[in-house]
Formats: sequence, structure tokens, C-alpha cells
Amino acid sequence: MMTNFAADRDQRGRYPQIANELNAMAEVDQAMRESFRNGAPWDFEVDRKNTKRLKEIIEELGN
Repeated sequence: MMTNFAADRDQRGRYPQIANELNAMAEVDQAMRESFRNGAPWDFEVDRKNTKRLKEIIEELGN
């Protein structure tokens, strides 16, 4: 079950754009994983891109 970080205003808090971005990243990630389960090759670029962006977000907002 995927969490929709932008579904609830209270969850979005001060960073609704980042919440929306995280949701979009999760959708791409889950689509890639579903494709993999159906026989497509693993797309390492999705992981690399998401990891890079998550590190940027943490750097921007603090940890």
C-alpha cells in the first residue's frame, strides 16, 4: 500500500510541492517495480535518480 503524502493537507504541512514530488517519484518507482515483476529488466536509473533527489531534499530541509 502506497502512502499518498499530498492527500491530506495536514500531512503536506509546509512543503506541499515536495510532497507532490515524492508522490510522483513513488508512482514512477512502483510502476518500474510492477514492470519488473512482469518480466521487464530492473531500471537502476529510477533508483539512482530517486536516491539523488532524496539526498537533495534532505540537504535542503535538514535532517
